[in-house]
Amino acid sequence: MKHLEEENTVAVVARAIDYLKILVSFTSIKERLVSHPDYPSLKSICDSFDEWKVLYQAARLSPTDLVDTNAPFIAHLNDNGEKLVFVPKLGSIENVKFFDSLGRIKSSKGVDFWPKYSGVSILLARSQESGEKNFKMNRQEDMLNASPLFLTIIAIVLIFFLFVSEKGLPSHAINIIPKMVGLAASLALFLFSLKIKNPAAHICERLQFGSCKKVIASKGATLFAGLSWSDVGITYFISTILLIAIATTSSDKSIVTGLSFIVLPFSIFSLYYQWKIIKSWCILCLIVQLAILFDASLFLIKFPGMQLSLASLIKLLITGFSISAFVILYKVFYLTKERQLNIKLEHQKLKRNPVVFNQLLRVGKKFDAIPHNQSIFILGNQEGNVVIDAFLNFNCNPCREAFKALVALLEIQSIRINLLFVMKPENSVLVDRLSAAQNDQGLFIALISNWYEQEEINHVTIWGEVSENFREREKASVFLFQRFEVKATPTIFINGYMMPSIYQISDLTYLINR
Repeated sequence: MKHLEEENTVAVVARAIDYLKILVSFTSIKERLVSHPDYPSLKSICDSFDEWKVLYQAARLSPTDLVDTNAPFIAHLNDNGEKLVFVPKLGSIENVKFFDSLGRIKSSKGVDFWPKYSGVSILLARSQESGEKNFKMNRQEDMLNASPLFLTIIAIVLIFFLFVSEKGLPSHAINIIPKMVGLAASLALFLFSLKIKNPAAHICERLQFGSCKKVIASKGATLFAGLSWSDVGITYFISTILLIAIATTSSDKSIVTGLSFIVLPFSIFSLYYQWKIIKSWCILCLIVQLAILFDASLFLIKFPGMQLSLASLIKLLITGFSISAFVILYKVFYLTKERQLNIKLEHQKLKRNPVVFNQLLRVGKKFDAIPHNQSIFILGNQEGNVVIDAFLNFNCNPCREAFKALVALLEIQSIRINLLFVMKPENSVLVDRLSAAQNDQGLFIALISNWYEQEEINHVTIWGEVSENFREREKASVFLFQRFEVKATPTIFINGYMMPSIYQISDLTYLINR
């Protein structure tokens, strides 16, 4: 049940983000939510909305309050099935239209919906800043992951049109169209088994007399370890379509027709299994079986005039093995990538657990806090209870990325950042400019950002007369680098403890508020 609740959380949040037209990729939604220590709680959702700058308000609201707000919201239900649903608009309390985990729009009478409603909702709105920073890159990654599948679909469509153009549709429609229908259903089942969203799979879930999910998850849906009947179905239909398209002899056509009779027992078994054993129907499976039964009927009609040859059999075997190898390799590729992603998310979830973080943080030596000093550059809340001491270098590429991550943390009100730089005479003019801008945080950040944006910061210098201000800061810097035993930059301390090496500055976003 917990697994279903987790899937429900990702799906509903993704639907809400899509409805609000906020640019966040599905992969980012999944990674951000699943890696949260409190996933699938409402807090994991709210923290994710904070990162994507989605305007929201989580509160206990009555049905009447929700009608008055006239805003889309995620509602929490006390139900064995759906835990969260997304309501795009609530016109009245008598009737509720909402999106479920499968992205289906459902309608429920208020007398049925509100008794399940826990009273907790998250009101949502979009702002101009809403979205993720690297949306285009993440979206391209989503498309790249799905590209082998789409290329396969495109290839099948091209084969179909080539077949029609070469041999004509009317005379061969009886051979090719049922196979195309069976292939489409097999492909939908294959995607469904891999938990890849596809519209065709929703057909089965909409029906009241059965469930594709139940049938696919059953033991009878697996031929042997790692190979399911949907894999076999794709192999069968693609192979036979290709063989018909490239058939040069009557023997080629005969062996395709004969193959349909050989796989007929599978259809009979599937129908019996769904009817008597699992007692649930899968409409997509039935479409596949009907396509095979239709092919088998052609065998009975054409059997008297069939001709077989060894060459045709070899052609069938080569085609079948090639297609099955492609299907299995794609499945292995996809499942391996999913497994790696799950390991990554579990690792992130462990890292972002505040108990784990605090234990690792306190393993090292604790250094005394740096007192307020004019020789130190300070950002954020000077009275903040989370003090980050950042030891950086003006001529250091990793320090450039560290500074960007530190600036991103300034959105957290409880943070004070002490910036300590390696002081070199060639940076004296820059240091003096920073000193003059210290009371203007925006200008101060802009000066350092502009400096770091230069392509070759390892070699950039601005020479000038070394001022007394620089000498004081240089002296304080040398002292603090020695006191904190800093041997490389960037080095980060949090409340006197060195940040563990497995953490990055960006991880603090998930930990400091906790």
